[in-house]
Amino acid sequence: MDGPETLESSLKKAFAKVKEDIKRNSDEISELKNLVRELNSTLSALNLKLQELAKREKDVQRPSLRVRPLEVPLEMMGSQRIVSVRQPETGSKLEAEFLKKFKKNKREIIKSKILSLIQNKKLSTNELKEIIVNQLAYCSKASFYRYLEELQHEKKVGRAITYGKEILVLA
Repeated sequence: MDGPETLESSLKKAFAKVKEDIKRNSDEISELKNLVRELNSTLSALNLKLQELAKREKDVQRPSLRVRPLEVPLEMMGSQRIVSVRQPETGSKLEAEFLKKFKKNKREIIKSKILSLIQNKKLSTNELKEIIVNQLAYCSKASFYRYLEELQHEKKVGRAITYGKEILVLA
């Protein structure tokens, strides 16, 4: 008779463990439901604040002066400290003139970024091109090589061989 009693006690133990697991899972689900409720209320509060801020912004802006941001990475600015660049939605002459001056200065900004990358890292021409042209998309490949040639002509950049690899260095 050992068999049925052992089987019965084993089943009791197994069901007790299952019951404990179900209770633990139920408690976890309850905690997660409470957390979801809290997060939903926080999200609702943040959405209300966002709507309020958007309404205030609309009230502050006049339709004739609305502008949309022009994305310009700060690294691209180099030593130039331009805090915000905006592109006009309307035909403001002042804004158009500002953008024209920025486009003229683009060459110098990219050249200063090239110099800062050379100063901070030991890069080959190809690696530098990969960063400026492909990763950051500051200019085309042809423009990049023109800018690099200008920097070499201005004697701001030179070439050196380190560990059998040709790298660009500040002159």
